[in-house]
Amino acid sequence: MTSQFLDFNQTQPLSLSLSAKQKGLFLKSFWIVSALTFYTIVTAEADLFSIVGALIIAVAALYPSYLWCCDRGKGLPLFPLLAINFLFTYGFPLISDNIKVQEYSPTEHLISSLIVASFLGVATFTWMSYVQKNPFKTIRYLCLKEFGATQVFPFFITALILRIIYQVTFNSGYLWLIFPGSIISLFRAMTGSTSYLAIVTISYLLGEKLLKKYQAFLFLTVMAVLLFVSGGALYLNVVGTYILIGSVGWMLGSKRIPWRLLLVSFLIIAFLNIGKGATRHYYWNVRNSSIQPSEYIQVYQDWINNSLEQIGQPDEDILGEEIIEEQNKHSSLIHRSSVVQMLLKVQTETGTERPYLWGKTYSIIPQLLIPRFLNPNKIRGGSANHMLSVYYGLQSYRQTLTTSIGWGLLPEAYANFGWLGCLGLGVFLGNLYGWVTRWSMNASTLSFRFLVALIFMMLAFRTEITMGIFVSVIFQSLVIVSAIRMLFMKTVRVNNQC
Repeated sequence: MTSQFLDFNQTQPLSLSLSAKQKGLFLKSFWIVSALTFYTIVTAEADLFSIVGALIIAVAALYPSYLWCCDRGKGLPLFPLLAINFLFTYGFPLISDNIKVQEYSPTEHLISSLIVASFLGVATFTWMSYVQKNPFKTIRYLCLKEFGATQVFPFFITALILRIIYQVTFNSGYLWLIFPGSIISLFRAMTGSTSYLAIVTISYLLGEKLLKKYQAFLFLTVMAVLLFVSGGALYLNVVGTYILIGSVGWMLGSKRIPWRLLLVSFLIIAFLNIGKGATRHYYWNVRNSSIQPSEYIQVYQDWINNSLEQIGQPDEDILGEEIIEEQNKHSSLIHRSSVVQMLLKVQTETGTERPYLWGKTYSIIPQLLIPRFLNPNKIRGGSANHMLSVYYGLQSYRQTLTTSIGWGLLPEAYANFGWLGCLGLGVFLGNLYGWVTRWSMNASTLSFRFLVALIFMMLAFRTEITMGIFVSVIFQSLVIVSAIRMLFMKTVRVNNQC
């Protein structure tokens, strides 16, 4: 068969079987990252209990990655990616100067770390019960139709272009003039899920060198535009997520870690983060109008200038103390790289100042699965976040209409059922990620099972969401992937040598 790609009916199954040299490279990289992590924690200027707590979380968060790197955990590294994110959202913040975290005592930091570690420990044990061995030898997988090899790239590149269109119209405010509200939510969900799948899938093909030169160039160009317009909305976390999932896809295909890309991306995002507050203040508060496509270059120029001006200069000299206080408050509500402060809050207040919720944030999940065009009065997707914010006194109901606070699965579990709820969450996620990993073992590159696994890979980076969003994203993504399966895939028997 002649196609733009290699013959997918002849491609090797995606079992992530690594050579001894590749295994050694991944394991070596793991030890380097671990050494840097422990050095950063041990040398931090923080209380001893906070340091010990951060170390406990680091061990629990990194251990699944160790099991995968030394090939004791088979299949895609879905759970290791989820676990390692807890290092950045729960571990490092304990030794940082985060005001919201430092409001709590070092003893409370230590208790919080034990909650996180016990959750990760239970989840890791459960996950390992699924992935210690590869159970498949010969199995049927859903692959592309015979002419599908020429459809893969156009389909996914179109998905990325649609996401760019959504982002541009969202930034400019035209989205609400073009579509009714019920269609906007559907369009957002569709472009969001397919764009993440597209980034990981095409990045994987790029790493496997299955793309023609012009396809690789087109993909990189479209990705650059997507990153550019997404950054134009002044949300660095979205840009960072795109880069991360693209790097993971390329890593799985090439069996190498894109250190240079990750380092350069980190430096650029860190630089822009310096001037993010001043730039947002101007465009969100002073100017208070949508950003048009013709203004993107000016936005980035202002952003770069603000970052340069604020290097070595306190924010108060530029914005004033009152604005800085409001800015920090606003930033703490919307853009939290840390969610450990939410766990600290619920663990210190729940059961004493406030009773447990006993599943109230979980009871709304069935309502979230009904599409808005079928139920115009559907509750908001972040209703659990809003419920928690109001219950713990962080927001009024009116404030939740414009601002949403990220809570995370773990604080939500504790707010509902305490420490036992966190252990139960570990059992649930360990079983879920373990089963999906086992189910997708040896799946061909673009099989239905592989695409489903990518959904959970993407969710591994969303540690600030609650269970309602977690389940609804899975549901919406499965609907989209199932449509792809019906329209573009056929059953092909692949003989796997495990």
